[in-house]
Amino acid sequence: MQEERIMILQMLKDGNITVEEAAKLLEAVPAGAEKPVIPAPKQVRIHIMEKENTKVNVTVPFSLVRAGLKLGQSIGGFSVKFARDELSSEILETLNGVDISVVLARVGAGEITLPYVLVDAADDEGQHVHIALE
Repeated sequence: MQEERIMILQMLKDGNITVEEAAKLLEAVPAGAEKPVIPAPKQVRIHIMEKENTKVNVTVPFSLVRAGLKLGQSIGGFSVKFARDELSSEILETLNGVDISVVLARVGAGEITLPYVLVDAADDEGQHVHIALE
């Protein structure tokens, strides 16, 4: 249907039809399905609990997180060697596997919806880390 509309406009441009004729033809051709507006992530929520007590509950603007992730990827990504314990190591390994451009493309295509959980990890000692795009 988009092709028909382009053809009509080309005919108008070439002088084969008048503006009035082009308007009538364009009205007769369906415009096609409108693409739904898909919300982009606005923030990243980081929630860390230890034995049912909230230790960290912070919301960071997504633009800042995206810039940090791109910078991190350009200088070698997140390093598991800085992990202080097994849970930290697991989280860093998970984040190393996240290609934020793929996540954003999938959000934009409507394949995944917000909120989208990036990390949801817990250990036997009651520590729980939850990181999500909202």
